[in-house]
Amino acid sequence: ARIDGVPGTASRFLLTEVLRERWGFTGTVVSDYFAVRFLQTRHRIVADEAEASARALHAGLDVELPVSECFAQGLPEALRRGLLTQDEIDTAVERVLTQKYALGLFERPYVDDAGPYVVQGDRDLNREAAGSSLVLLKNDGILPLANPSRIALIGPSADDQLALFGNY
Repeated sequence: ARIDGVPGTASRFLLTEVLRERWGFTGTVVSDYFAVRFLQTRHRIVADEAEASARALHAGLDVELPVSECFAQGLPEALRRGLLTQDEIDTAVERVLTQKYALGLFERPYVDDAGPYVVQGDRDLNREAAGSSLVLLKNDGILPLANPSRIALIGPSADDQLALFGNY
């Protein structure tokens, strides 16, 4: 997606000015699948993975997920070519390490086999988020629908079977 013609992954306005400076976000910003590579292949705003990596890191992206598709080779090359600074790389690394430290991952780096890993400090927040995400419908006699029933699907994807297959 683009905002004012700039992909989110390359938008310093979005990732740094708005997210970090205005909203005060101090965590780690990670990419969606292939978002850094897409700066080259889909958005066509950079020539290669070094430029893509530099644009994303400069914008405020810290980690490329699910794997280092561009960053592994692109960041060292971008640094060699002067497309970004060591300070920009250090800032991203600092944010990642700060978050890992806050989560206790240096004191307890491995998950117990006996059960799921839960960050204790987030339990109340997780419970609140789960409760807020529930949607309750008032049933005024419409549900359940009579069998057989007809439902209208309206919109640009209503008759597009491929629209039902997202990339997740």
